[in-house]
Amino acid sequence: MELLILVLLTVIIILLLFFYRRLSGSAAGEPMESSTRERGTEVRKSPCPLCKTLLKPGERVKSVVYPGKGDRLVEIYGCPYCYPPNHRYPRYCPSCKREINQDELVFARMFDTSGKAHMHVNGCRVCMRRST
Repeated sequence: MELLILVLLTVIIILLLFFYRRLSGSAAGEPMESSTRERGTEVRKSPCPLCKTLLKPGERVKSVVYPGKGDRLVEIYGCPYCYPPNHRYPRYCPSCKREINQDELVFARMFDTSGKAHMHVNGCRVCMRRST
């Protein structure tokens, strides 16, 4: 009888851990933490501004920065998960939270502050049209 209770409790704990992992949004085989340890230093993962997927070290967001001095225009297309556009990773405008169509992109402004590039996301074509 005690063995049956022990087995039942073990199964319940395994099921609870499984459902917790599924509800926390992590896919199978991916770590649940937002940072990992690599060669003794902590590596922070940053999210894609369009689909919010945590990018692994070395993964970049596809964007085009137009040349110029001071304030520069940037077109943001997405990360390796959401660009080219697909149904598995829908893309959303960070400003108005509207789902972006496959042929759309998001605009931003990039400027240098004390030697470091800083980007301000303006939004999609709908947000840009509203602001003018």
